[in-house]
Parts: sequence; structure tokens; C-alpha cells
Amino acid sequence: MSVKIKVLLRWSHSTKHEQTDHFSNTQQTPFLMNLRIFALIILASLLVSSCVSSKKYKLSQSQLAATEQMVKARNTSITGLESQLAGFKAQVATLTSDTAQLGTQIRKISQEKATLQRTSSSNQQQLSAELQQKQLEIDRAQTLLTQKLKELAEKEALLATQTQKINELNDQIDRQKEATDNLRASIEEALVNFSAEELTVENRNGKIYVSMAEKLLFKSGSAAVDPKGVTALEQLAAVLAKKPDISVMIEGHTDNIPIKTARFDDNWDLSVIRATAVSRILMKKGVPAERITASGRGEFFPIAANDTPEGRSKNRRTEIILSPKLDVLYELLRP
Repeated sequence: MSVKIKVLLRWSHSTKHEQTDHFSNTQQTPFLMNLRIFALIILASLLVSSCVSSKKYKLSQSQLAATEQMVKARNTSITGLESQLAGFKAQVATLTSDTAQLGTQIRKISQEKATLQRTSSSNQQQLSAELQQKQLEIDRAQTLLTQKLKELAEKEALLATQTQKINELNDQIDRQKEATDNLRASIEEALVNFSAEELTVENRNGKIYVSMAEKLLFKSGSAAVDPKGVTALEQLAAVLAKKPDISVMIEGHTDNIPIKTARFDDNWDLSVIRATAVSRILMKKGVPAERITASGRGEFFPIAANDTPEGRSKNRRTEIILSPKLDVLYELLRP
């Protein structure tokens, strides 16, 4: 019995020592505590036993060896489990750290998201205000454009009307020019027997000027038309009678030598009487009086210097100015 006790004590001590070495740096598990209780129970049972047979002793020794093997296997298993547990704890620590970092990142991202949302809302309000302002500007521009288009249409219509009038005016001017050219040709043909010293025919500013010298029409200081002058006027009247759209202006001109007779007070008086005498001959030959205007210019519109006989001779003249009626032109020019 004493041998058994010693064996059990030695086993208990050995087991306790192994447990102490193994768990010196770790916390004991409930399984180890139960194992110690189990060993103590076995020890107590052996102490209360008075006599043990050799067969039972051997059996106990065999059971003790099996128990020791089981304990060692359990210890090995526990060691593996504790190693796994340490690995799991390290993983948990890593995961905890990662989780903390992820939480920090999530909070940072959430803050950035909130900032972006606030910024986006502010930008959206600003953009909305700018869009409204732009829309107002577009509406004003559209209204102005509509007004301008209306004005443009009115201007284009007015331009078309004016263009039509201008075209009609140009056509009328062309017709007047053609008629004036034809009139000049007719007059030149009618007065072809008279020399350039006696009369000239010119086209000036759209009018025909028939200038007859004093020596063709009158004697010096007289208002009676000479026969040759009468012939020239009658031939001119034959042409004018066929041109109802031609107005006739007759102007008498003198030199600057003063005159004073019983009939004429001055050169102006003489120029008027001569213009009237020419007008009467034209009227007798078929030119209506309403188309004729007679006037005297005296010495006030010379065409040459009066300080030479030749110059004074040029100034003593009667001008018959033929103008086309401009009623159609005036009508075209009327607003």
C-alpha cells in the first residue's frame, strides 16, 4: 500500500509539475481542474483501501499508465488548441485593427459625402439661380429679336417699295433722257439752215438750251423780231407743238451798255419785251400759252465779259429753255 501511495503521490506531483510548467504563462482551463479533481479522488480511494491484491495492483498500474497516456494526449491536444487560440486571437486583433481602420475610413468617407452633398446642394442652387438669370436674358433677347425681326420685315418692305420706286424713277429718267435727246435731234434738224453764230443747241442738266443771237432776232435797241428770226422761231414752234410734255422758258439777255428810250427804261425792260415778242410768235404757231413762261434777265447773267465787242455780242441773246415735264418724276419721289 505504501508503494501505491508513493506511486500516486509521484504521479500527482509529476502531473502537477507538468501542469505548472505548461500553464505558467496561460490561464488554466476547466478541463484541467476537473482532471486534478479526478486524480485526487483516485488517490483518496487508494488511501482508504486496506489491502490490495497483487492482481489488483497490476491492474491499477496498467490503468495508471493508460491514464497518464490519456493525460499526455489531452495535454498535446490542449497545446494545439491553445496555439490555434493564439492564432485566432492574433487574427481577431488584426481584424479588430482592420475594422477600426475601416470604421475610420467609413466615417471619413461619410463626412466627405456629407460635404459633397452640401457643396452639391449649394452648387445646384447657384446653378439654378444662374440658369434662371440666363433664361431671363434669353427671354429678353428673344423679345428683342422678335422686335428686330419685325422692324427688319418693315424695313425690307419699305426697301422693296423704295427699290420699286427707284427702278421706276430710273426708267422714267431714262425715258426723259431719250425724249430729250430726241428733242434735241429734232430741233437741230429743224434749225439746220442757221449758223452757229446765229444760234446754238445744247443739252445741259437734262434741259435743251436754244440760244439765239441778237443779230438773228432783233436790231440793236429794238424788240421787233426780224423776218429771219421769225422763220427760225416758226420752225422751232413746229417741233415744240408736237411735244406736249415739254415746258418752254424764254429768257431775254442784254449787255451792260445802258439804254434809255421812250419805250424802254433800261436793259431789263428791253429783255422782258423781247422775251414776250418771241413767246407770241411761238403761240401763233401752235405752242400753248400755258406751256410758255417769258422773263427778262437784263445784263445780270452774262456768259462773256462785257469789256469787248465780241463779249457784249455774246451776252445779247435770247435763250429758249426746253424742259420735260417732271410731274411723273415728282410723283415717284413723293414719300
